[in-house]
Parts: sequence; structure tokens; C-alpha cells
Amino acid sequence: LTFSVAFAQLDQQQKDMEDFSTLIERWNDISLAADERLAAVKELHIAFHQTYPDTVLFYLEEMRELAKSVDSPLALYSAHNRIASLLEKQGRTADALIAFGHAEQVAISLGDSARLGSVYGNRGNVYVQLNQYVEAVRHFNRAIELYTEAGDAERSRRMRMALGNVFMLIDYYTL
Repeated sequence: LTFSVAFAQLDQQQKDMEDFSTLIERWNDISLAADERLAAVKELHIAFHQTYPDTVLFYLEEMRELAKSVDSPLALYSAHNRIASLLEKQGRTADALIAFGHAEQVAISLGDSARLGSVYGNRGNVYVQLNQYVEAVRHFNRAIELYTEAGDAERSRRMRMALGNVFMLIDYYTL
């Protein structure tokens, strides 16, 4: 049984490496349209951000530059937001806050309340990690306002839950 489990894990690792290589090849194929190349990096981020975070970060930064060069604000927002999320997961909270700031500027320029709400919610999560609960509360409240404005009840509900969790943390630390 142990041998078959180990064999299955090796087989999965081989498939993952093939998928990883395919996505890198799609990115490097400059004959593809920019949106196809950008989609390859999004898939790369989703599938491999935990396994190969530094490599994924490199390609997300490349994605950001391509999004700038083809004047694609949505792709630029996505790149900044994905970079920030990856930095946050790596514990690089100061860098993540800076990257979320870039995503915020793009969301403002797009006039997109839902994307701006996402930035505020993500920043709130970073502030929780930093034990800066007042900032977390401020950001979660703003995310709730923005999601409500955008008509996104589900995300607004999730931000309310995150806000409740912060209040429980504050109460825990003050007891």
C-alpha cells in the first residue's frame, strides 16, 4: 500500500511538472496574443503558488509589465493583486501592502467598487497578520461599504465575518 501511494505521488509530481512546463511555454510563446499569455500566468499562479512561489512571483512581475505595455488595466489590477497575495503568503507583509496599494490605484482608475473592496479586504487580512486590529477593522469596514455599493452581498457577508473575527481577537487579547 505504501509503495502504491508513493508511486501515485511521483506520478502526480510528474504531471504537475508537465503542466508547469506547458504554462511556462505558453508564456514564452511571443506569437500568442497578450491575453493568452496573461491567462497562462494566471493559471500558473493558481496551480503553483505554493509549490514554486519564487518562480510564480517572477512570472507575475512579467505579467504586470506585459499588462502595462498592452494597456490592459484589468490585467494590471490582476497582476498587482496576485503579486500582493503571493507576497502576503510568503510573510512579506510590507511588500504586500505596497503591491495592494498599486492594485488600489488601478481599481480606482477603473471605478470598480468590487475590485476596490477586494483590495481593502485583502489589506485587512494583512493587518490582522500584523496584529494591527484597528487598521484591520477600518479596512474591513471599507470593504463592506464597497461590496455593498457594488451589490455583492456574498463578499459583503464574508467581510462582516472577517470583521467579527477581528473583534473576537481584540476581545481575546483584552481579557
